[in-house]
Amino acid sequence: MKKITVAEVESGMVLAKEVVSSQGMILLDKGVCLSDSQIATLRKWGIVHLYVQASAKACC
Repeated sequence: MKKITVAEVESGMVLAKEVVSSQGMILLDKGVCLSDSQIATLRKWGIVHLYVQASAKACC
């Protein structure tokens, strides 16, 4: 598991932990293979950091 900034995220990376809102609501589940549109949405939501699987691109 690796903590990175949303600016470092690339399409095809897999979430190692859920992305949770400041209210505690799960926005994206663990294991999601991130797409360009999901990454753009994370930026709009103001998410700064997230955890991805250690291998840089595990899917897609």
